[in-house]
Amino acid sequence: MLKVALIHGPYDDSGNRTGTEYVMELGFLVDDGYVMYVGADRELWMQPARVVDGYPTLYTAEQAGYRLALNVEDAEAAVNRIVALLANMSGWRFLIDVLLGQSFEIEFDL
Repeated sequence: MLKVALIHGPYDDSGNRTGTEYVMELGFLVDDGYVMYVGADRELWMQPARVVDGYPTLYTAEQAGYRLALNVEDAEAAVNRIVALLANMSGWRFLIDVLLGQSFEIEFDL
């Protein structure tokens, strides 16, 4: 997997929309539009992202990300394990084993 930098922001801690703080995470590009990374809080995230023109290893966050795991020690090992598990799982197994085991509703667009 390709190691990339992901930029989040700008953030505004003052509350007056004048913030210019950005955060950079180091992660791994998965499926050409998502970056998986472990933040400073040891949470594993999958973030929709887009590449910055002219910089093939620099990405910006597109929208809110998805937290996948807590208390992750080794980012690369965690990303490799999740990608391997999901790549080898059928849609049916994912539905039964992962989604239906959660405490949220799933609504299909039929």
